[in-house]
Amino acid sequence: MHRVLFCYSSVRQLPVLGSETIDFSDNHISLTAGKEYRIPSPKSLQARWVSDSKFVTVDQDGVITAPLDKKGMESNADIKVYISSRLLKTYHITIVNWLANQSSLEVVKLLPNYKLLANLNGTIYYSIAKSLYATNNGFDSKRFVSRLPVLPAASPPMLATPKGFILAGQKRLFWSENLIKWKQLIQVNANGIKHALDFYSAPDQGDTYVYYAEYSCINSNRHKVYRGIINSEFHQKWDVVLDFLSLDECGDNLSSCVLAARHIHVVSVDKFTGAVWIGVGDEDAHCKILFSNDHGNSFYIVGMGSQEWRTLAIWHTANYTYWNMDSHEPQKILRIKKSTLRTHISNKFSSSINADEVINHNIEIVAELHNGAMFSVCEVQNCTGDRIVLMSAAPEGCIRDMQGRVFGILDSDELNQIQVQELISLAPKNKNAKYDRNMFTQLIPELQDNDGYVYCSTRNLEYKGIVKTRLLWN
Repeated sequence: MHRVLFCYSSVRQLPVLGSETIDFSDNHISLTAGKEYRIPSPKSLQARWVSDSKFVTVDQDGVITAPLDKKGMESNADIKVYISSRLLKTYHITIVNWLANQSSLEVVKLLPNYKLLANLNGTIYYSIAKSLYATNNGFDSKRFVSRLPVLPAASPPMLATPKGFILAGQKRLFWSENLIKWKQLIQVNANGIKHALDFYSAPDQGDTYVYYAEYSCINSNRHKVYRGIINSEFHQKWDVVLDFLSLDECGDNLSSCVLAARHIHVVSVDKFTGAVWIGVGDEDAHCKILFSNDHGNSFYIVGMGSQEWRTLAIWHTANYTYWNMDSHEPQKILRIKKSTLRTHISNKFSSSINADEVINHNIEIVAELHNGAMFSVCEVQNCTGDRIVLMSAAPEGCIRDMQGRVFGILDSDELNQIQVQELISLAPKNKNAKYDRNMFTQLIPELQDNDGYVYCSTRNLEYKGIVKTRLLWN
């Protein structure tokens, strides 16, 4: 049991590259069911507080409470503050089933819409069109590095590995030893999404393994996972380690077609073991998570057949592998203990495997965050050196509201302790826009600099650019 400190921190009246202002919070408060919370407001003996919901109560000191968790419209409430008969302010409340108002991601500064690429030894590399720049002081100044051979992909753009830099863009991968001269490596059929590019450096062999996964929404497309092996002399060998059948190839047999995938969501390398993890989607029949403990020479199915195996992010601690849910269904964070992984022969990913032969591993639910699809993650540290995973979540699914959020996840293997907290909640640019436009509203943590600041990109927010933030973790 953790002691909860109710200290709501919101983002208000922030400068946008000059004199303009922006309000990310939009007077929104996520209210943890069963927890009291005092709304920060100017004190006045004449203030009158009114709730429009029977599920959210408010007293005349501005303390709000939701005794029970609710979903849908029942989770929403407006709290109005009056001075005499004049409406002073309206707060938009969402009842949630997770911890909120204890920690926060505070906005420090707003920056132009740079393309963030990598952080290497305290130097952040970013691009403006094809021009590559570097900064060592939080974008207070910059230096020109080179012209890139291609416009960086929307994501994932670049890896900084011990064997040089890998750049993705326009269905091609490039390599450079020094960020000046670039060599094209391979042509791919589709660009990957956020977590489709990863690597592992094996100290025992001196080789670096690079993995790249394709993503598209065309049913006739096959999707592949590529592997590059770079040795100590920078010689490279690239091949395909996974080739998923298209949905059209399976036709009406999709439910039994284990080799099929609509597209590949994520490739994640466990830096503790070198194991490679792959997540594909989207329908139950082709949602699966696979892993390889031999650098991609063979793969085994961890589990498949439901939305719990549909993920956009996989991350690792010393003892566990975690993933989130990219789903309209009630979303969860899940994990598996790595010591329980089975490489049972019937789960080997091959043309002979049958759907009813697959043995799903036992998994543990870490947190239930029922509102919208969960997207990418970014590993950072708080001021005391704890490892925190920041996860962006969009309102796709809209179980409670249309707010985008960032969650923080702390896992202490030593204490066997997990904390999941909401850090910030964000309204879409146009709250009256159609659901299809607003369902991807996000603040997306990208990287952290050596001073502890976290840089985020935006999607469907009032401000389009890079948001410099500071993590305040209680």
